[in-house]
Amino acid sequence: MLSYWEKSTVASHCDIMIIGGGLTGLLSAFHASRKFPKRRIRIIERGPFPFGASTRNAGFACFGSPSEIYEDLQVDGEELTLQRVEQRYRGLQFYLQNFAPKSFDFRMTGGWEIFQSSETEVFDNLNDKLEYLNHILNPIVGDSTYQTDSSTSRFGMDVLPHSFLNKHEGQLHPAKLCILIEKALRERGVEFINGIEITAIETVPHVVAIDTSGVKWTAEACIVATNGLTKQLLPEENIYPARGQVLMTSEIPNLKLEGTFHLDRGYWYFRNVGKRVLLGGGRHLDVMGERTSDRVTSEKIQSELEHILRSTLLPDSSFDIDYRWAGTMAFGAENEKTPRIEALSDNLILAARLGGMGVAMAPIVAEMAIEKLS
Repeated sequence: MLSYWEKSTVASHCDIMIIGGGLTGLLSAFHASRKFPKRRIRIIERGPFPFGASTRNAGFACFGSPSEIYEDLQVDGEELTLQRVEQRYRGLQFYLQNFAPKSFDFRMTGGWEIFQSSETEVFDNLNDKLEYLNHILNPIVGDSTYQTDSSTSRFGMDVLPHSFLNKHEGQLHPAKLCILIEKALRERGVEFINGIEITAIETVPHVVAIDTSGVKWTAEACIVATNGLTKQLLPEENIYPARGQVLMTSEIPNLKLEGTFHLDRGYWYFRNVGKRVLLGGGRHLDVMGERTSDRVTSEKIQSELEHILRSTLLPDSSFDIDYRWAGTMAFGAENEKTPRIEALSDNLILAARLGGMGVAMAPIVAEMAIEKLS
């Protein structure tokens, strides 16, 4: 039970309560504090820092490789696919316009889609579609998005010498980005409550969020920004966790690889972090097994990550694996990527299911969620 002192201060009634302290939650508070500067805003986060993927992702500033975009066009059609790309691109611009790029280690390195040596036909087929992709993306990016790069061999990988380069993509440090946003929010008076896990929500007459100890946190309105953990709170929603596993090498002297890279429709993704290489992905090898919010890595995915790293990406390098970790993304039951931004009631807004593009999508998803508040 809370003390009188706690109940009358840190746990007292607020105007806007945001459940989830990851990028979507932080940016919901960012937009809310701009739109409603006099309202009392509180973020409740279950962990000491964001629990899902915001500080556990790969640090890509990307909006879609050619093969991913083309596959999405076949599944979702042109209108929905372009809408998502526009939101991702605009989300990345938001960071660059609101924060000093150097302060979150942003580097416009370019992003490559590479192809294994056996994928000549795959590359050729996609190369035939490049003009079309650039045409439909031009109104969004304002420039030619993709170009053929015939010098991929300079990176030292055992892959086709031809690749596709997107010069509008880059790298960032996701944890530094979260810290920057939090600092800006604290300066605006936004309150942070960490170490509190919400397990139930009631909405009449105002929002009541009940935590694991039975304490009731109340607010006039609430944003649920829990992405891959949403199923635990709103089990009826078509939002499922998707574990994303990552490993990182020791420092590699004379590392040639620099930039961000995608392989096999984006299911494998890697980049340099200084003289280290970070590689993630493999969820498609065990879709149901990776439909979990468990942050423990699995032997099946990690062994395949390491195999690709040693055989294809760094075949001539000697290194150790210094880090292995996992974060939680969110998709629909059929791998839907379109975010769920919905008023579940007059005072309860859902902002989740960012489809593996949380860094890029979060600013726009958060903005759209706040627009639903009166």
